[in-house]
Amino acid sequence: MNAAVVLFDDFNASEGHFNLAPSFSGSNLNLNASSTAVRDTTFAASREGAGFERINIVPTTVGSSSRLRFLSGGGTPSNNTAFTTTASGTDGFIGFWLKTAVSGWTAQIALDGPLPDFQGGVPKSVIADGLWHLYEWNLDLASDWGAVAGIAGNTTFEQGSQTIDSIVFRNTATPSSSIIDLDFVAKSNSGTVAAITPAAVPEASSFLAVGVVGLSALGVVWSRKKRAVVQHAA
Repeated sequence: MNAAVVLFDDFNASEGHFNLAPSFSGSNLNLNASSTAVRDTTFAASREGAGFERINIVPTTVGSSSRLRFLSGGGTPSNNTAFTTTASGTDGFIGFWLKTAVSGWTAQIALDGPLPDFQGGVPKSVIADGLWHLYEWNLDLASDWGAVAGIAGNTTFEQGSQTIDSIVFRNTATPSSSIIDLDFVAKSNSGTVAAITPAAVPEASSFLAVGVVGLSALGVVWSRKKRAVVQHAA
């Protein structure tokens, strides 16, 4: 049996779990306190829906390596939405959409696993073309996971209860300012997160036509924002 679809944050009503300043984490490196993260409601600029999170990363020293651990729920498991992975069956993919025009950045998702300890998705290079791109990790593929460099983590993925700790951004030659937009943080029940991402703005009206019974049958999990994600048929 497949795991449930989970929408963690879509930023359409609030910042959700990502409501703390970038400087909140003590694991940051070369991050100026003037760095910001705010919900943006420029409708045409979001990946889907009414809003997205705009992160402005400002380094203390321009040109040096930097790291931002952008916390979800303050990095506290009890503040986040839990999901469970198993060694058998299909757990799906977990990921998010990013948009930037600034080169040199990588991104990875960091989970708080059952030990508890970090379980980091392998860092992915962020495409700097000013367009939205999906970055996701296969919860059923061991090679997609490892430690979170410079912070902590397991070298092997531990099955069990999981929550999102953070999204970690890195740059080895940080420019004076980097805008990175974040939208639709979610987990599929099988296959890519792209399949459960609503159509680009304006939002797909098809959600309105799906009844509660239909949503339950699709394995939808409600986020605290009272919004659902529909797993479309293959």
